[in-house]
Amino acid sequence: EVFISDNGKTLKEYGLTSDKIHIFPNKNAGGAGGFTRGLIEIFRCPEKGITHALLMDDDVVIDTSSLLRTAVILSLLKEKPYQVFYKPPLITVVHKEAGKKEGVLHICKVLAFPLEQVLIVGNSQKDWEMMSAVPHSCAVMNAEPFLKDRARYTLNPDRLPAFFRFRKL
Repeated sequence: EVFISDNGKTLKEYGLTSDKIHIFPNKNAGGAGGFTRGLIEIFRCPEKGITHALLMDDDVVIDTSSLLRTAVILSLLKEKPYQVFYKPPLITVVHKEAGKKEGVLHICKVLAFPLEQVLIVGNSQKDWEMMSAVPHSCAVMNAEPFLKDRARYTLNPDRLPAFFRFRKL
């Protein structure tokens, strides 16, 4: 199946008609806007069982054999190397091995933040792995009991000045 995000609404003149071609007129929202619209329309058709998308600009020409090679490689993968979450208007693609903890550690490494100077705040058991990666973890007041029991601090909104040191600007 082919899903086309018609960025700028220019395809009507070509008369592309088929039950396998789906054209979605879109205001000219740039490449990212057009790609996003195409993905949104694919997500709206789960019954079609579409598992992969190729995103191309209108000024790209590819050898059709590269599509066949790509399809073969993708069919050989035993599992998806990523997860896709669609909650309008956001589409999030995450590597299957990525997680909050890995994200925090990566950001700290790239920005050269010492872990001893990082405070992670969370509210659910799902946050604990990330929070346990640093010495300063904080559960918010309405956090799950599991997290409150393990976090180094529990945030008490009535005592914010006692919890944080504020600097004068």
